[in-house]
Amino acid sequence: RLIEHASDLFLLAGLTDVIVSGNIGGYFCIQDITPNQGPLGGVYSVMQHMDDSPKKLIFIPVDMPLLTVNIVSTLLRSVQDFDAAFYSNSPLPLALNFNQNIKAILYKLMKENLQGVSVKVFLSNLRCATPIISEKHAFSLKNINTKTDFSRLPD
Repeated sequence: RLIEHASDLFLLAGLTDVIVSGNIGGYFCIQDITPNQGPLGGVYSVMQHMDDSPKKLIFIPVDMPLLTVNIVSTLLRSVQDFDAAFYSNSPLPLALNFNQNIKAILYKLMKENLQGVSVKVFLSNLRCATPIISEKHAFSLKNINTKTDFSRLPD
């Protein structure tokens, strides 16, 4: 299952807590507070359940099974002196230096935009690092949902 791959990836990258946005048996899950808000709705819901103490968070879509430990670790290192880190060609996966300010920014955006907020709009309100990913590894950021998607990958 894709969720198992994502969970294993976090653990291999040295992260200790895996929280799933949604409802998947066998995992600590947080339901979306406001359904149908896309990826940022999940980020928002997870943040609302956390205490306000600063910590590093990373969010990955479960449909990115080609992510590697190196890709995740690079984001975690890159976010050190920034609010957020993501690869310039893809706003997800996303690393955050979570704190009260970031939580307040997202809360305000979600309340002002009841139809949903894009991850890019959220990121435009933060100080972001955008590490470079080589063309050789850029395919790792592709969403893979079907057998056809898998068949289009380079060898």
